[in-house]
Amino acid sequence: MKMRRILLLGLAACIGLIWSCTPTRYVQPLEAGEWAVQGTFGGPLMKNFGPPIPVPFTTAGVGYGLREGTTVYGNLHLTSVLFGTAQVDAGVLQGILEPDGWRPGVSTSLGFNTAIDFHKGHFKIWPQWDANAYWRYGANENRIFVGANTWWEPKGFTKGTEEGLQAIIPGIQVGHTFRGTGGWDKTLELSVRNVGKPSGDAVVDWAGLGGAGAFGFHFSITKRF
Repeated sequence: MKMRRILLLGLAACIGLIWSCTPTRYVQPLEAGEWAVQGTFGGPLMKNFGPPIPVPFTTAGVGYGLREGTTVYGNLHLTSVLFGTAQVDAGVLQGILEPDGWRPGVSTSLGFNTAIDFHKGHFKIWPQWDANAYWRYGANENRIFVGANTWWEPKGFTKGTEEGLQAIIPGIQVGHTFRGTGGWDKTLELSVRNVGKPSGDAVVDWAGLGGAGAFGFHFSITKRF
């Protein structure tokens, strides 16, 4: 019962966005007219059961290459639905610079994450900005990427917002994408969410950086077609 309670609290913490739990969606823009479906698993790491393990947060979504260098995407947070919350994130990715040898490619995305509570009818929306540098290597053009992200808590866009909410939730990420045959990509990502914010004393023991924020681990599978 204690393990189940801690797990439920961890999931609720993600859904409440104590730490932004969304992984990097796309780093390199899709080709113009190219579609992709994507599933992700993982979240902030907790230490309550011994070695750090990720909260099992899951999402499923779709991306589309609107034009050369521009990709639009949207995702449904499946775990949130189990807790009575409809949570969706969507955005636009824009390529800024193509990689060339040791010079990395650069891309940035602007989007939002929104949630509606089925039980109380509360509605919230969080703007989000990401930027990544990435390098391609090998015959399959595997990718290594590093980047930063920020979430905003715009009080004017919320209903029932509590006092004292953190206005900006910063994070950093590093990851690797294995590009397989047939348009299949697999990505591993490690992040630090809510950088610089003390984890505090809580039932969920987050694995943070020097007692601040929380490490996150995500695994995603993407099929391009």
